[in-house]
This record gives sequence, structure tokens and C-alpha cells, in this order.
Amino acid sequence: QPKFSLPPEKLLEMKGMVAQAFESMHVYLDADLSIQKLANILQVSPALVSAVINQAFGRSFRSLVNDYRLEHVKRKLVDPASAHLSIAGIAYESGFN
Repeated sequence: QPKFSLPPEKLLEMKGMVAQAFESMHVYLDADLSIQKLANILQVSPALVSAVINQAFGRSFRSLVNDYRLEHVKRKLVDPASAHLSIAGIAYESGFN
């Protein structure tokens, strides 16, 4: 049972905020990203961020972060500008420890 039962319009608004943080601000590149850090960026509670990610994205915070990081790695692997980097180097640049 979710801790928050958000009205559909609020859920959509919050989903947009989370998506913007990932897609425009590239928060997933921060190796130390936590749900608390993301909540601070969005200026909402960590519980609300968690509920939005679970309900609107259908996954956990860690899963969402790793999905974005993996997509970033894939893009870097085919980018000629990253040819000088090792796979580990690309992983580090993508937010993996």
C-alpha cells in the first residue's frame, strides 16, 4: 500500500519534475545520488519522491537511476568522442562507482 495516494494530476506533475531532473539535469551522473539528494533538488520529501517513482515509473529509485546510467553508458560506448575511455572510465562518468 503506497504511503501517498496522489491525485492523478499531482502524480503527473511530480513525474514531470522527476523526469526533468533525470533528463535535463542528469542527476543520475552523481555517483552519490540518493533519494534524499533528489528530494532536496526537487524541494519535496523523500517519501513523496519514492512514491512518485514507484507509482508513476513503476520501479524503485535504484532501478530508475541504474536504467538512466545504463543508457548513458550505451550512448558513450558508440560515441567516437569517448573512444579514449575504457569501459570502466565510461561507467565512472555515467555515475557508477
